[in-house]
Amino acid sequence: MELVIPSAWGDKPWHLYLTFGLLVGAGLCLIGSVPFTTVLRNWFERRQGMALSLLFTGIGAAFGFYPVVAFLIISVGWRNTFLVEAIVIAAIILPLLLLIVRYHPRDKGLFRDGILEARQTPSAAVAEPLEIRNQAWVATEWTLPKAARTHRFWLLCLATFSAWGISMHIMVTHHAAFAVDVGYSKIYASVGTVSKYCCGGV
Repeated sequence: MELVIPSAWGDKPWHLYLTFGLLVGAGLCLIGSVPFTTVLRNWFERRQGMALSLLFTGIGAAFGFYPVVAFLIISVGWRNTFLVEAIVIAAIILPLLLLIVRYHPRDKGLFRDGILEARQTPSAAVAEPLEIRNQAWVATEWTLPKAARTHRFWLLCLATFSAWGISMHIMVTHHAAFAVDVGYSKIYASVGTVSKYCCGGV
Protein backbone atom coordinates (compact mmCIF):
# COMPACT_ATOMS: atom_id res chain seq x y z
CA MET A 1 0.00 0.00 0.00
CA GLU A 2 1.29 3.46 -0.86
CA LEU A 3 2.41 5.76 1.92
CA VAL A 4 0.04 8.49 2.96
CA ILE A 5 1.59 11.80 1.91
CA PRO A 6 0.65 15.42 2.67
CA SER A 7 -1.97 17.17 0.57
CA ALA A 8 0.66 19.23 -1.21
CA TRP A 9 2.20 16.11 -2.74
CA GLY A 10 -0.98 14.14 -3.29
CA ASP A 11 -1.48 12.72 -6.77
CA LYS A 12 -4.56 10.56 -6.18
CA PRO A 13 -8.03 11.54 -4.92
CA TRP A 14 -7.76 9.39 -1.77
CA HIS A 15 -4.60 11.29 -0.75
CA LEU A 16 -6.67 14.47 -0.51
CA TYR A 17 -9.59 12.66 1.12
CA LEU A 18 -7.31 11.36 3.84
CA THR A 19 -5.01 14.35 4.38
CA PHE A 20 -7.17 17.39 3.61
CA GLY A 21 -10.46 15.73 4.52
CA LEU A 22 -9.68 13.64 7.59
CA LEU A 23 -6.50 15.19 9.01
CA VAL A 24 -7.52 18.81 8.43
CA GLY A 25 -10.93 18.07 9.93
CA ALA A 26 -9.30 16.57 13.01
CA GLY A 27 -6.92 19.54 13.24
CA LEU A 28 -9.79 22.04 13.11
CA CYS A 29 -11.49 20.17 15.93
CA LEU A 30 -8.29 20.26 18.01
CA ILE A 31 -7.51 23.98 17.60
CA GLY A 32 -10.89 25.36 16.52
CA SER A 33 -14.13 26.43 18.17
CA VAL A 34 -14.64 23.17 20.11
CA PRO A 35 -11.65 23.49 22.50
CA PHE A 36 -11.82 27.29 22.59
CA THR A 37 -15.47 27.19 23.66
CA THR A 38 -14.39 25.05 26.60
CA VAL A 39 -11.51 27.40 27.41
CA LEU A 40 -13.81 30.43 27.39
CA ARG A 41 -16.32 28.61 29.58
CA ASN A 42 -13.54 28.01 32.09
CA TRP A 43 -12.37 31.64 32.05
CA PHE A 44 -15.60 33.64 31.88
CA GLU A 45 -18.84 33.64 33.83
CA ARG A 46 -20.25 37.19 33.81
CA ARG A 47 -19.23 38.08 30.21
CA GLN A 48 -19.33 34.59 28.74
CA GLY A 49 -21.70 35.65 25.93
CA MET A 50 -19.40 38.50 24.93
CA ALA A 51 -16.36 36.23 24.99
CA LEU A 52 -18.07 33.67 22.77
CA SER A 53 -19.21 36.44 20.40
CA LEU A 54 -15.64 37.67 19.99
CA LEU A 55 -14.43 34.10 19.42
CA PHE A 56 -16.88 33.49 16.59
CA THR A 57 -16.28 36.96 15.16
CA GLY A 58 -12.64 35.93 14.77
CA ILE A 59 -13.69 32.72 13.04
CA GLY A 60 -15.84 34.73 10.62
CA ALA A 61 -12.99 37.16 9.97
CA ALA A 62 -10.94 34.22 8.67
CA PHE A 63 -13.01 34.45 5.49
CA GLY A 64 -11.06 37.62 4.79
CA PHE A 65 -8.07 35.45 3.89
CA TYR A 66 -9.91 33.82 0.98
CA PRO A 67 -8.62 36.38 -1.56
CA VAL A 68 -5.07 35.87 -0.20
CA VAL A 69 -5.37 32.11 -0.65
CA ALA A 70 -6.82 32.59 -4.14
CA PHE A 71 -3.93 34.89 -5.04
CA LEU A 72 -1.40 32.32 -3.77
CA ILE A 73 -3.05 29.52 -5.75
CA ILE A 74 -2.86 31.63 -8.93
CA SER A 75 0.72 32.72 -8.22
CA VAL A 76 2.43 29.59 -6.88
CA GLY A 77 -0.08 26.78 -7.43
CA TRP A 78 -2.32 24.94 -5.00
CA ARG A 79 0.43 22.57 -3.86
CA ASN A 80 2.74 25.36 -2.76
CA THR A 81 -0.21 27.20 -1.21
CA PHE A 82 -0.74 24.20 1.07
CA LEU A 83 2.92 24.46 2.08
CA VAL A 84 2.60 28.21 2.78
CA GLU A 85 -0.43 27.59 4.97
CA ALA A 86 1.43 24.87 6.86
CA ILE A 87 4.38 27.20 7.48
CA VAL A 88 2.09 29.98 8.76
CA ILE A 89 0.34 27.59 11.15
CA ALA A 90 3.60 26.10 12.43
CA ALA A 91 5.49 29.41 12.71
CA ILE A 92 2.77 31.75 13.98
CA ILE A 93 -0.46 30.13 15.14
CA LEU A 94 0.89 27.20 17.15
CA PRO A 95 3.50 29.29 19.04
CA LEU A 96 0.79 31.84 19.91
CA LEU A 97 -1.44 29.08 21.23
CA LEU A 98 1.37 27.69 23.37
CA LEU A 99 2.39 31.11 24.72
CA ILE A 100 -1.01 32.68 25.37
CA VAL A 101 -3.78 30.12 25.80
CA ARG A 102 -4.25 28.45 29.17
CA TYR A 103 -6.96 25.83 29.57
CA HIS A 104 -8.02 26.96 33.05
CA PRO A 105 -7.56 30.18 35.08
CA ARG A 106 -5.94 28.28 37.93
CA ASP A 107 -2.98 27.67 35.60
CA LYS A 108 -2.22 31.38 36.21
CA GLY A 109 -3.37 31.51 39.84
CA LEU A 110 -6.80 32.95 39.01
CA PHE A 111 -10.47 32.13 39.25
CA ARG A 112 -13.08 32.84 36.57
CA ASP A 113 -13.32 36.42 35.31
CA GLY A 114 -9.76 37.20 36.42
CA ILE A 115 -10.38 37.13 40.17
CA LEU A 116 -7.09 36.72 42.03
CA GLU A 117 -6.71 33.41 43.85
CA ALA A 118 -5.48 35.24 46.94
CA ARG A 119 -8.84 37.00 47.35
CA GLN A 120 -10.63 33.66 47.63
CA THR A 121 -13.88 35.09 46.33
CA PRO A 122 -14.71 33.20 43.16
CA SER A 123 -18.40 33.34 43.98
CA ALA A 124 -18.36 37.10 43.42
CA ALA A 125 -18.11 36.44 39.70
CA VAL A 126 -21.48 34.67 39.64
CA ALA A 127 -24.48 36.97 39.60
CA GLU A 128 -26.88 34.29 40.81
CA PRO A 129 -26.60 30.64 41.84
CA LEU A 130 -26.67 28.13 39.01
CA GLU A 131 -29.68 25.84 38.76
CA ILE A 132 -28.58 22.26 38.06
CA ARG A 133 -31.45 20.17 36.76
CA ASN A 134 -29.61 16.89 36.24
CA GLN A 135 -27.24 16.29 39.12
CA ALA A 136 -26.17 12.85 37.89
CA TRP A 137 -25.22 14.22 34.47
CA VAL A 138 -23.14 17.04 35.96
CA ALA A 139 -21.47 14.74 38.48
CA THR A 140 -20.30 12.35 35.74
CA GLU A 141 -16.63 12.60 34.83
CA TRP A 142 -16.97 12.60 31.08
CA THR A 143 -14.51 10.96 28.71
CA LEU A 144 -14.81 10.54 24.96
CA PRO A 145 -15.84 6.84 25.15
CA LYS A 146 -18.52 7.71 27.73
CA ALA A 147 -19.82 10.63 25.68
CA ALA A 148 -19.89 8.53 22.50
CA ARG A 149 -22.38 6.20 24.16
CA THR A 150 -24.96 8.95 24.62
CA HIS A 151 -27.50 10.14 22.07
CA ARG A 152 -26.80 13.80 22.99
CA PHE A 153 -23.22 13.48 21.74
CA TRP A 154 -24.32 12.20 18.34
CA LEU A 155 -27.08 14.80 18.05
CA LEU A 156 -24.46 17.51 18.66
CA CYS A 157 -22.21 15.90 16.02
CA LEU A 158 -25.09 15.87 13.54
CA ALA A 159 -26.02 19.48 14.30
CA THR A 160 -22.41 20.66 13.93
CA PHE A 161 -21.92 18.70 10.71
CA SER A 162 -25.13 20.16 9.28
CA ALA A 163 -24.49 23.74 10.39
CA TRP A 164 -20.77 23.96 9.59
CA GLY A 165 -20.01 21.17 7.16
CA ILE A 166 -23.02 21.53 4.88
CA SER A 167 -24.41 25.04 5.26
CA MET A 168 -21.06 26.81 5.51
CA HIS A 169 -17.97 25.01 4.15
CA ILE A 170 -19.58 23.04 1.33
CA MET A 171 -21.69 26.02 0.25
CA VAL A 172 -18.70 28.40 0.34
CA THR A 173 -16.63 26.04 -1.80
CA HIS A 174 -19.33 25.63 -4.41
CA HIS A 175 -20.18 29.34 -4.54
CA ALA A 176 -16.59 30.16 -5.48
CA ALA A 177 -16.45 27.31 -8.02
CA PHE A 178 -19.75 28.41 -9.57
CA ALA A 179 -18.53 32.00 -9.93
CA VAL A 180 -15.39 30.80 -11.73
CA ASP A 181 -17.49 28.55 -14.01
CA VAL A 182 -19.63 31.48 -15.18
CA GLY A 183 -16.58 33.55 -16.05
CA TYR A 184 -15.44 35.48 -12.97
CA SER A 185 -11.80 35.43 -11.93
CA LYS A 186 -10.76 33.40 -8.91
CA ILE A 187 -9.85 36.56 -7.00
CA TYR A 188 -13.25 38.13 -7.72
CA ALA A 189 -15.02 34.90 -6.76
CA SER A 190 -13.15 34.71 -3.47
CA VAL A 191 -13.94 38.36 -2.64
CA GLY A 192 -17.59 37.73 -3.50
CA THR A 193 -17.66 34.73 -1.18
CA VAL A 194 -16.25 36.83 1.66
CA SER A 195 -18.86 39.53 1.01
CA LYS A 196 -21.63 36.94 0.98
CA TYR A 197 -20.76 35.32 4.29
CA CYS A 198 -19.21 38.19 6.27
CA CYS A 199 -21.03 41.32 5.13
CA GLY A 200 -24.34 40.01 3.84
CA GLY A 201 -23.50 40.92 0.23
CA VAL A 202 -24.22 38.95 -2.89
